[in-house]
Amino acid sequence: MYRHFPDRADLIGAVVVDNMAQVAALAAEVLAAEPSAGQALAAFAQRVVEHRIVAMLPILGAHVEQTTEFRQARTHLLAALDTLVEAARAEGALRSDVGAADLVMFLTVLTRPLPSVSRDLGDAVRARLLATLLDGLRPGGATPLPGAPLDADLITAGLTTANRSPATQP
Repeated sequence: MYRHFPDRADLIGAVVVDNMAQVAALAAEVLAAEPSAGQALAAFAQRVVEHRIVAMLPILGAHVEQTTEFRQARTHLLAALDTLVEAARAEGALRSDVGAADLVMFLTVLTRPLPSVSRDLGDAVRARLLATLLDGLRPGGATPLPGAPLDADLITAGLTTANRSPATQP
């Protein structure tokens, strides 16, 4: 693979851009295929967790060089997620104080490897956590969340320099 990329950072960047495009396509696909936006949101979350699509975190831009392709993929992904979230919210299937960046962070946590557990146990734990998360995203009887919904740009700006790779340093 390195024949096609000058260095490791370029290879990682290309994979991240491709994965972000796949996640954006998944968001659009489930919204078009499911009978309701709430079901689309649940299907999207389920597929992200099942396939452990951890490429969602780079929408925040922490560890990838900010190339034109990256910025375009990030913009497209955020728009696709905003469309999915807004549709679910408009339908009354998603609480009003949750945004696309909140969803990204929730799902990113759920896709992380669990320490020292078998794959089967990890899958069972993720399924339970995802079901709990989806219940918590519904508006009925929800306790208000502290602060405003998360914002991808604010999260990116809030990342410390120590958490960035040299390729992403200004």
